[in-house]
Amino acid sequence: INDNHYQVNMNFSITTEQGLPQPAGASFQVNGINFTLFSRHAEHVSLVIQVAAEDDKDRLVELELDPFLNKTGDMWHILVSGLPENFTYGYRLDGPHDPQGKGHHFSKEHILIDPYAMSIAPSTWGEDRSCLGREPCCRIFRDTYDWEGDRPLGIALKDSVIYEMHVRGFTVDPTSGVKNPGTFAGVVEKIPYLQELGVTAVELMPITEFNENEPIFRNPFTGEALKNFWGYSPLSFFAPKSGYCTDNTNQINEFRDMVKALHRAGIEVILDIVFNHTAEAG
Repeated sequence: INDNHYQVNMNFSITTEQGLPQPAGASFQVNGINFTLFSRHAEHVSLVIQVAAEDDKDRLVELELDPFLNKTGDMWHILVSGLPENFTYGYRLDGPHDPQGKGHHFSKEHILIDPYAMSIAPSTWGEDRSCLGREPCCRIFRDTYDWEGDRPLGIALKDSVIYEMHVRGFTVDPTSGVKNPGTFAGVVEKIPYLQELGVTAVELMPITEFNENEPIFRNPFTGEALKNFWGYSPLSFFAPKSGYCTDNTNQINEFRDMVKALHRAGIEVILDIVFNHTAEAG
């Protein structure tokens, strides 16, 4: 778009301003939502927003960022006002393509995830993540969660008994006896068991979004497509795995509920976060 006003449909229109280079990601400001993305080598950056139109069909709005107006150092930014409550967003970037030389792999054909997104389009465990790279997948919502004064417990390492745990694997089998198998809520149900063991901390294997359908291999005996069970190739460092939820549209708060319940029971939470490789490799 060439100006800062865009009519999306008959119900609302959006306006844009320069925006702020901080904080990273999408954040609520007094007069709109600020979107900020780091890219040192991008030559063109567009914010891609998906909204439901009046004809009930999703509609894409692409806002191209001006490198002279919407860029501070290596931070691209734009402030958007007038957005509806429910929308998804992502980014389209273009720039050098030199994977064998300097490692640049820009492709304007793909719509990318915001690295700071706290929520990715929800899915149940095993569901096809067809939106990845093809349409905006990131969500934003107002944070009204009540932590009720919860604070880290600070148990000394010498006094710690750490239980390494895979959230899904811990309760997914019927023998776990929980009402919500394979979920953050299922972990909460097993707190008395952890206390009985004398556990003072759970160390959770990756709990941020990953694509369990990424493996190309099949079970040699059944032909069934294999899953990435462990999650050591994250899509996001900040969005809890919706497949570990009872309500996959509320993944952030279900994760918070688990942390708060564990803390109340005297159990710390340690997260195994993978920074050295991510899901887009290869």
